[in-house]
Amino acid sequence: MNFEEGYSDNSTIVIHLNPRAHALTGPYGIAIANPISQVIVGRNKQVAVAYDPEATAVAGPGGIAHAQSDLYLYDFKTD
Repeated sequence: MNFEEGYSDNSTIVIHLNPRAHALTGPYGIAIANPISQVIVGRNKQVAVAYDPEATAVAGPGGIAHAQSDLYLYDFKTD
């Protein structure tokens, strides 16, 4: 599979990521919202990433809430 078909060497790839995660729990519960986004692009390629995450966690009395979004960018060698 050729992911680069139709792109020239000076093309810019634009990626918009808008991950969302919401967690809700009652008293003494644990709420974890952790959207993880991964982008894999060719090495030495022009890439613009618009990253607009939303993560919310709500816990009741005595509970624990954690909200965090992560973005991982990977490159790979193209021949």
